[in-house]
Amino acid sequence: TGARAVRANDGDGEIIMISEEKHLPYSKVLLTYYVSGEVEQNDMYLTTKSEYDGLGIKVFWGNKVTRLDTHNKQLFLDNSINIDYDSLLIASGGSPILPEPLKKGINGVTGLRTIEDAYFLRRAAVNKEKCVISGGGMIGVKLACALKEMGADVQIIIKSPRILSKVADEETSFLIQRHMEANDVKIRTGSNVAETVAENSRLSSVILDSGEVIDCKVYAVCKGVKPNLEFLVNKSGLERGIKVNEKMMTDFYDVYAAGDVASTFDILQRYNTNTAIWPHAVEQAKIAGSNMAGENLVFRGSVSRNSLSIFGLPMITIGITNPDFNKEDWDFSIINDSNSYQKLIYRKGKLAGAILLGNIDRAGILQAEIRKNAIQ
Repeated sequence: TGARAVRANDGDGEIIMISEEKHLPYSKVLLTYYVSGEVEQNDMYLTTKSEYDGLGIKVFWGNKVTRLDTHNKQLFLDNSINIDYDSLLIASGGSPILPEPLKKGINGVTGLRTIEDAYFLRRAAVNKEKCVISGGGMIGVKLACALKEMGADVQIIIKSPRILSKVADEETSFLIQRHMEANDVKIRTGSNVAETVAENSRLSSVILDSGEVIDCKVYAVCKGVKPNLEFLVNKSGLERGIKVNEKMMTDFYDVYAAGDVASTFDILQRYNTNTAIWPHAVEQAKIAGSNMAGENLVFRGSVSRNSLSIFGLPMITIGITNPDFNKEDWDFSIINDSNSYQKLIYRKGKLAGAILLGNIDRAGILQAEIRKNAIQ
């Protein structure tokens, strides 16, 4: 997206792209859909080699940036090549956060951020392997559903008392957990995976913090994502991404950032944070690329939105969903019937968040109202 925006505003400038992966760009959003068999590999690609050729983009496939020298405007690659730049867009994405004891290269321990991860998980599901997922957030729940739909034996292990605790309220978590358990996904709360056990470098089981042993062939860690910024000399304070202004420029002159690595202004929370959702990433990359080529576009700010389908049960959350209702600024209303659950959250009488489960028809209208209220 960023390269397209550059070329749309600059027909002659040299465009160089560096990708640690060896594939054409693909939709990370569709990885769980590939695991579940709903899409195939070719459905995930976002572009073609012919488009690269047509846009005149030179690509270094399978190469990693090891260091960024912003003073001399230079990138250092792992193949000993150095690249000079006039403007730079950092769109290096994120990687799963793996606890230190699990970083052993055991066959069977994985995250879900790449096509290779999805290949492995889909094969395991087809073979009806026993799978343990650590983490009950959006990715963990999506992956559990995908694996189960392909025939795997799935169990989620989470330390918190409920799934989706960061994006949903207690009632939504309860309803979704009940629905997942009715579809034969086991969910264990209040526990954590403390250790993995391998035989000949192949995962055989995990050990919980209680000492209980669970036999499994797959252990998927879905406990958050860290921005890929290892090439920066000073990474302190960048756990939520590299801060950008409304033009997507970082504190380094002529260096822009977009997507999972960018910390943008959340217009509801009123501070910079990483809102890692696909529509924002696309918009940010388009703005950054355009501004790199001389335009003066402005990012309108982030609003959190999450969407998933749990065995046919849709859920969408928008904006602030778990405020401290003991504070006088906050209030809520609930509509709960046999077909759906809806919770609207208000700050000083204005809509600031929404949770929709089952009937999600009004999601677009509510999101527009939430954004409008945030900027007034």
